[in-house]
Amino acid sequence: MIIFHNYLVNSKRTIIACAIFLFVFGISSRLSAQQAYVEYGSVRGQVHLVFEGFDLALKQVPVYLIRTDEKFKTVFSALKAQIMPLLGKKDTMTFGSPEWITASENIIAVEKNRVILFRQNTERTIYADNQGLFAFHDVSPGNYIIFVEGAIKGKMTIWKAHLSLKAGQHIKLDFGSHNVGDTKEVYR
Repeated sequence: MIIFHNYLVNSKRTIIACAIFLFVFGISSRLSAQQAYVEYGSVRGQVHLVFEGFDLALKQVPVYLIRTDEKFKTVFSALKAQIMPLLGKKDTMTFGSPEWITASENIIAVEKNRVILFRQNTERTIYADNQGLFAFHDVSPGNYIIFVEGAIKGKMTIWKAHLSLKAGQHIKLDFGSHNVGDTKEVYR
């Protein structure tokens, strides 16, 4: 009888302790869920070019969503400081000369580092559809670069947009003939 009485008393304590734990855990879980709520935004757009009088969509071209935090900005600024003088000098050099080749090799080395930086900070990559349309949904607020790179008739074409996306903001981009660039566009 005493054993049964001790079991009941201990069982009541266990039940009360479990009830208190579940109550406290339930409240703290709800508070954490409320504090963690983020209102996401979106970025959508189109990639197209006017070619021989026709507005052509760039199909299946990759579009990169790249987060730009302070570390990214520091490294990117250093790359920009390295490459801009090289790009300027290369434009004034004779094609195929030893100086031109050296400048080209140095540009390639910087570009490799830029590609690594972009890939390390890419949050998402999507491919434009057959109409050149793309969309990133459920994007957290923050600073980003939307980057598109493709080859048309053997020439690299680049589009880039800097964004500061706020909570719940929806941004529409138009990457077309009016804002296409080359390697220099990456560093602007």
